[in-house]
Amino acid sequence: MPSPTTLLNLLEPHGEQHLLAHWDRLSEEERSRLESQLMAIDWREIASCKKLVKARHEKKVPQNIKVLKIQQHRVVTNLGSGTRYHPML
Repeated sequence: MPSPTTLLNLLEPHGEQHLLAHWDRLSEEERSRLESQLMAIDWREIASCKKLVKARHEKKVPQNIKVLKIQQHRVVTNLGSGTRYHPML
């Protein structure tokens, strides 16, 4: 398992160092799970998304790029009539 310093070096360039704020309170199993989750994230993709959001906020998004709204759904199962998808509120 990488040390907290290694993880901190991964997170700092993305401004996400706060994700390790409670590292000392975690058990070894919890630390291992958190480390796996952090290592699985595509941080370059996150940085790209942040840049797009910032550009959109500053109204600097190129005309050929459209930011789409994504509607989240939750699955509700009704035993009599199958599975239905309902929008999140």
